Amino acid sequence: MSTVQAGDDALAFELLGAAEVLRESIGSPRSDAQLEELEEQISADSTRLGARASLMKDRGRALALGEALDTAMRYANPETTG
Repeated sequence: MSTVQAGDDALAFELLGAAEVLRESIGSPRSDAQLEELEEQISADSTRLGARASLMKDRGRALALGEALDTAMRYANPETTG
């Protein structure tokens, strides 16, 4: 089963990249168990997206905090964006 809804996959990988940077900045990296669980959850989507998944994660890693929050809000409330 896919971990993200259709059409949200690229945005989800962008948020993943942003979350990685945030965790690094506050000194709270994922544990090995968390990394393993995350990989299991995203592996099918990552395979399906191929190189695009990595590009979107890199894009998310480049976002400023405010941009990352705006992106997260678009993901959480897609009907409120125009």
